[in-house]
Amino acid sequence: MTANTHLRTTLARVLTTSINYPQPERILGRDLSKLIDAATDAVVAKGYFRPRLITTVEELDALPALTVIREYDGFTNVRQGLAWVLAIQPQTSERYSEDMEMPVTVLWEPTK
Repeated sequence: MTANTHLRTTLARVLTTSINYPQPERILGRDLSKLIDAATDAVVAKGYFRPRLITTVEELDALPALTVIREYDGFTNVRQGLAWVLAIQPQTSERYSEDMEMPVTVLWEPTK
């Protein structure tokens, strides 16, 4: 599932409370497809991306500097050079990709 498809499905559920309707894009005879598409496009235009899961050291090493990740235990790390540092203690928490327990989730990547 692409990021756009995932986001569109999520927005459709929110906008139409799909739990209550057998056809989530139609409520009281109204087709909400255009509203859902417009909301999806607006969120994507503001920079939405679906967080991705990193499962190997090689994938983690390939991420650029300033990338933000979340570890399995909820700690957030930022890439500084070759090291990863805790966002809350960057001066005392330097670790390298091989020291991280996988999987991790990419929360933000700098634009290329």
